[in-house]
Parts: sequence; C-alpha cells; structure tokens
Amino acid sequence: MPGWIGVMDTTPVQHKVGRRSRFEILCDILKVVSDGANKPTHIMQMANLTWNGLLSYLESLMRNGLLARQEGPRTTYILTARGKIVLNQYLSLKEALVQAELDTLSKDNVLKALKLPVADQANESVVKSLKSKLRSSGLKVEDGMVMGKSGVKQVFDFVAKAKDGSAYGYAVLRDVDEAHVLGLFVKQLDTGLGARVVYTGSVSSEAKALASSYAVRLEHWIGEEEQKQIIGTKLDLARLSGKKVLLQVDPSVGYESAVRSAVSDCLAEGRKVFTFTWRGSPIYDAVSTLEGMVLYTMNSEVSYTTAVPGRDEFLVPEGDGAVLLDVMAKAIEADRREGVVIVFDSISDMLMISGVQQTFEFLRQMAKIAAGADVTTFSILKLLSQDERTTSLIKGIYSSHLVYDASGIKVTR
Repeated sequence: MPGWIGVMDTTPVQHKVGRRSRFEILCDILKVVSDGANKPTHIMQMANLTWNGLLSYLESLMRNGLLARQEGPRTTYILTARGKIVLNQYLSLKEALVQAELDTLSKDNVLKALKLPVADQANESVVKSLKSKLRSSGLKVEDGMVMGKSGVKQVFDFVAKAKDGSAYGYAVLRDVDEAHVLGLFVKQLDTGLGARVVYTGSVSSEAKALASSYAVRLEHWIGEEEQKQIIGTKLDLARLSGKKVLLQVDPSVGYESAVRSAVSDCLAEGRKVFTFTWRGSPIYDAVSTLEGMVLYTMNSEVSYTTAVPGRDEFLVPEGDGAVLLDVMAKAIEADRREGVVIVFDSISDMLMISGVQQTFEFLRQMAKIAAGADVTTFSILKLLSQDERTTSLIKGIYSSHLVYDASGIKVTR
C-alpha cells in the first residue's frame, strides 16, 4: 500500500472508465488519506469529490470505524487499523477485477463483483426459525431486497429493524469464506445496513479475521437436533475405544488442546499412543511434550524411517504411503495387547501432498491394518480445506464421525 514521508502524492485518483460506485469512492478516500491527504479540502481535491459529497462519505467512513477525525487548529483525518485493512483488501479486489476484465467498480460492475463470491447456501428452515426468533425479540422483519445508494439492488435473505431505528441485513449460509464476507461488506457500505451472517456449518479463520475488520457480524446457528449432538469441548477417547474415528475440525477453534487432553488421558490409562504428524502442526506442538507419546513426524527430507536422538520420535517420509503403513502396522502389532491409539494429523495435509486417489487408498489400507477392538484410530480432517466430494469420499471410510467447531464437539455419526 503506498505511503508517504513528508511529501504528499498530489496525483488525483484515476479510473479508466465508467462512474465510480459508492463503495469505490469510499475506498478512494481511504487511499488518498493513506497517501497523505489528511485535510478535508485536500481529500476533496484528490478524491475528485464535491464538498457536500465529501462530508457524507466522511461520515459514513467514521460510522463504519474506517476513518478517525482529529481535532486541533485544523481538522484532519487518519485511517484506523480497520481502515488500513479494508484499503488493502480493496486494492487486492481491484487486482482481481482486472484479471476478471472489470476495469472499475462502477454501478454495472458492482453487480459483476458481487457475482464473484460463491452463491448463498441459505437453509429455508433456519431462515424461518431465525425470523421467528427475531420477531419474538421485538424486531420487525422485512423483505431482503434493498436499493443501494449506488442504484444497485442489494439482496439479503431478509432485513430486521429494531425500535431504535437500527437495521440489519441478514444472510444465512452454510459455510462462510472470505468471498462471502467481502460481498456482504460491499452490500453493507452500499445500503447503510449492518451486515449479519448466520452460518450453520463452518467459517474459515481468514473469513473471521476479515469479518472483524469489516464489522460484519458472524453468528453460528445451532438447531435443536444439532444441540442434542453436542457433547461439550472434551474428547473422551474411552467412549470411542476400538472405533475408527474421523474428527473434522475448524482450525480456528484450538482443537489441538482437546486432542492433547484426550491423548494425555489415554497415556495415563496405560494405552500406547502413536501420533503421525508434521513439525509445525498445532498437534505436534500440543502432544510432543507428553511423556510416553511416540511421534512419527512426516518429513520431506528423509526416504526411510530415522530415529531422532534422545526422543521418542521418528522421522518418516511424508509422501511414501507404503512406509507409513509399514511403520503403523509394526507399531500396532508390538503393543496391541495394551490397547493402541493412532492419531493421524492430518488427512487434509496428505491430500495436498499425495492427491485424492493416493490418500483414499492409504486410508483404506490404514483401516485394514487397524481393524480390531483393541485399536482406536483418530484421523483429523480440516473443514473447508477440500471440496465436498472429497470430504464425502473420506467420510465413507470411517465408522464414527465427530465435528469440532465453534459450538463444541458434535457426534454426527
């Protein structure tokens, strides 16, 4: 992002074609302030605005926490931390639009830009329940079609208005990624409504950070049936003894602490625990200090199993499924009588290295090796790290399914 030291860039912002949208103008103001134009008259000139127009935009930026006013002999404006993040994201979006052959975020292209995110995955039953809940709280629920200040019709699932005059545009999604948050931020700026996202599945850590920066509120919806499935935040491997468990995790919720606690309990019970992981993984950092834990650390620089001096740790080749299976089989046979627990971290990483076909075959062979009531396997799959088809394929291998997200641990199978 351009900066300045003592000398202000006096070149007005330029756009190739078309009129600027409200969103584009707001972000242009952020850019000229970032470049050093902090006085109202300078901002007006550099952003190519009228005085009355400038005042309206400055008020909107301050209301959204993107710009701050500093009082003194002369009024000046500075970017907030949130404003800097938004500007960076705007500049990134501009680059993406150039690749999509969109020269500007003009009125027509706002519509095109909003088509870039994945389509909403609204659940009608959730929408109905949410509307009912908001009405019972005294809010008025209205249609979600809102005419933006740019002249573009912005669409939410519905709009909720409070008695104090505040209004919010709601979007109900299954999973939330950065594209969803960016699209809703555009709608928020264009309509003046606060954006609220209610999701039934998962939200990526990047989307959470972006939503916080953009003042887009995220709320996880827990239905009645889902509430019955929640078993808290503690993994009880004793209840899952002898099962082949798939744990789908939201990487942003600190799942490694739950895994460490479960592994520690197993070790205290005298069971042998073998963890296959990568150095730098949250699981490696969480369990590597546990006494009695045997680590098999997947590594790209070794071609055969190599002991790490002074530790119960072995380096194994990360891309060689045959070696991994051989190591696993020998570990299981050596300690089967005591009860064996295998923690595999993670399927998502293996998919990236070996691809779907090789990973699927490896997991099938792993299930055969670990067959029997005295062996528990515990494999981790990161939510949103692979497509639905691949996830469904992997899930078919396992007899027990758990999901660990912001709501806690749920038994889904």
